[in-house]
Amino acid sequence: MEIVKEGSFALNSVEAKEIRWAECSDNSSSSNYAYYMAKCMRSMAEPVLVEQFGKVVIDELFKKYKRILSHRLYHEDDNKSVIVVVSMTRRD
Repeated sequence: MEIVKEGSFALNSVEAKEIRWAECSDNSSSSNYAYYMAKCMRSMAEPVLVEQFGKVVIDELFKKYKRILSHRLYHEDDNKSVIVVVSMTRRD
């Protein structure tokens, strides 16, 4: 894996999780799925994004992300995603 070769980080774990958005919601609309997906992604990504780009862009970014997801989910039958979680520690 490239992270290990580069040497700046120790790789603690890598996990892949399948999320079925229908289980997160009682409404099967693509807009509702998109809301929960965007909310979930925001909870994971916001700290990193704020550090890089500042708080100013976050609300608009996730509004756009929800619109894109809603459009995508409307055109797909399978409302599930795979999320990869990587835990690393920076080496001194």
